[in-house]
Amino acid sequence: MSLVVFVGGVPNAGKSTIAAGLAGAIPHTEFIDGDFVFSESEEEAFKDFSLRDQWTKQLEKIVVVINQKVALNRNVAVAWPLLQSGYDYVKSNITDKARIYCVFLNPDLASLGKNRLARPLKESDKERGYDMHAEGYPKQKFWDLVLDTTEMLPFDTVRVITQAIE
Repeated sequence: MSLVVFVGGVPNAGKSTIAAGLAGAIPHTEFIDGDFVFSESEEEAFKDFSLRDQWTKQLEKIVVVINQKVALNRNVAVAWPLLQSGYDYVKSNITDKARIYCVFLNPDLASLGKNRLARPLKESDKERGYDMHAEGYPKQKFWDLVLDTTEMLPFDTVRVITQAIE
């Protein structure tokens, strides 16, 4: 059975860094960065959609790619924040040949406005981080693991997640 790990978190929590690290740490695992799953033509087609509708289309595409990878007996690490509705969509649309494990990277609120990683934060990303906390992203019941990563290095975060998955 393949393993699909969703790594969620607020902007600049390290979703892409950690999902890529998991792809390197777990054998036969491929990395999907949900922010870059669209082709240029798809981005153009959806550019006038609301942000929520764009996210829905991105998640639909992520699930298609996951199912393609699982059909090849690959594991997948995905950088993408989920709410309950997204998790329900994933559960009902990913093949039964995959086990789904969900992790939320949860740095403390004081660190949300800081540039913690390589990608600089835009003001809209900072606001979205606070909104995600207000909307209850870290408190969703489907998260298998919620990690306070405020003081954790990426290597340590990957290690903790891989140990939790085992």
